[in-house]
Amino acid sequence: MKRLVFLLLPAVAFLSCKDEITVQEQFDKDQKIIENYLEKNDINAKTDPDYGLYYVIQTQGTGLRPKVTNQVNVSYVGTKLDGEVFDRNDNINFDLAGLIRGWQILLPYLREGGTMTMYIPRYYAYDKEILIFDISLHDVQ
Repeated sequence: MKRLVFLLLPAVAFLSCKDEITVQEQFDKDQKIIENYLEKNDINAKTDPDYGLYYVIQTQGTGLRPKVTNQVNVSYVGTKLDGEVFDRNDNINFDLAGLIRGWQILLPYLREGGTMTMYIPRYYAYDKEILIFDISLHDVQ
């Protein structure tokens, strides 16, 4: 019996490795899903040139731009691609450095008073699924 286990163990390990995909492969897959979502919903999004993240600015705002070192006051709704709301907050303060990487990259495109929608692949979110955030930036401290 022990011999059978030792013979099967490498085969199981090999098969389980084939199912894993790299971070880059998952990112590319997520990007394609986001691109299809944007096209299907006729959304004209911009792309961050360094990270390839998609976003739409509804209102630019006129105040300060946040930096990762700033605290920000925001209102937001977080949804999944299927439209399910998973999180929502109004007038909440955060240290931008403590938020998901997608927010750290995209929120600085806004100024105080601005609103945007972010389309964030799992790598720049919580590593579970693609997320959409509708954000209003109220204040930068």
